[in-house]
Order: sequence, then structure tokens, then C-alpha cells
Amino acid sequence: MIKQCLKQAYNAALYILCPPQCFSCKAYTPTRVILCEKCEQNLELIAPKMFEINKSYMLTVYTLTRYTNPLRPMLFAKYRSDIIVVEKLAQLIWQKSIVPHVKIDYFIPIPLHWTRNMKRGFNQAEILATCLSNYSNIPVLHAMKRTRATQYQIHVENTDRRCNVKNAFELNNFTEKIAGKHIMLVDDSCTTGSTAIEAAKILTKLNPASINMIVACRAL
Repeated sequence: MIKQCLKQAYNAALYILCPPQCFSCKAYTPTRVILCEKCEQNLELIAPKMFEINKSYMLTVYTLTRYTNPLRPMLFAKYRSDIIVVEKLAQLIWQKSIVPHVKIDYFIPIPLHWTRNMKRGFNQAEILATCLSNYSNIPVLHAMKRTRATQYQIHVENTDRRCNVKNAFELNNFTEKIAGKHIMLVDDSCTTGSTAIEAAKILTKLNPASINMIVACRAL
């Protein structure tokens, strides 16, 4: 009884001192949520975009919305190591995107360089892929590794982003499973498509049936 009263008092004090707010519009909410109901309802869903990888492969990038509010502020949560917000992005992807209706054999997260992974504490693409795997029972395959620490794409001019990620990925040793399979790359955002294209090019060497990608936001 005493523990319950103390817990209630703690929650009441927390509510007063740090009232719950929507992560995007900052509106106060009755309970602690990532996005308020209005922001979730106002998501402007957009169509996929296609990129040519080579003569044999096209890459379709599926997404929820443009690189803008209400999801854009959520993308920066990775810099604060906020896994809960990244998990919410995965939930929105599963609930509102076309991904549940796409043929997928493996989710493959875009890898981080180990130095950035250590600094951040996690790879947001891995968190997204793991959550999507839990929703769908489709396995995650860590088919690639990042061989060098590239600059953040958002800090690089559009004309230089392809060079920034060129030869930044290598295949891991257990990727023979990919031949003839439908691959879904996973990342939180897509700006110019340079990272997606570079990663897809590496995977074409393994002759998958298809290579697509899912992100929360797309800038182009």
C-alpha cells in the first residue's frame, strides 16, 4: 500500500514538473506518448521512388513521408541514443506503410561504422529492422559491414554524397543465403539515395531476386 502511494505521488510530481508532450508539435498530452493523435493522423504518406542500380536491378525505396514534420524531429533521437523513439518509427512503418504487403525474405539494416556505433550505443537501422522482424516474423540478416567512417550525409553537399559512401560497404561471409531471395534494406531516412544505391550494388553480387528499401522519411 505504501509503495503504491509513493509510486502515485512520484508519477503526479513527474507529471507536474515534466508534463508529457508530443515529440513533434510539443502539444501537451494526457499520457506519455511519442506523437499525439493529431500528428499521427496528419502524416502525409508519399509514393515509393525507384532508382536504377544496373541493367538487371531496380531499387524501390518505400517510405512513410517526406523529410519533414512530424517525423523529422524523431530522426534526430538517434543522436541522443533514444531507442524508444526509433521503436516508434518502426511501429509507424509497419502500421502505415506498404511494407506488410511486399514480398520480403530478409530485412538487411544499413550498417554503421563501429566507431559511430560505439559513440551512439546502437545502430538505428538495426533497431528498425529488429522491430519490423518482430512484427512480421521475417528474419534480419546482417549481410554487410561498413569499412570506413564516412561523414554524415546531411553534412555533405548533394554532389559529393555519392563519393562519400563509395566503397564504404563490404559483404559479410555468410551471405550465400541471399541468392534468389527478396531483400529489404532498412534505414531511418533517404536523402539523395546514394547510401541506398551503394549498398544495393554490393548485394547484387549475390544474385537476389529483388532489392528494395524501407525508410521512415525521404528527402527527394
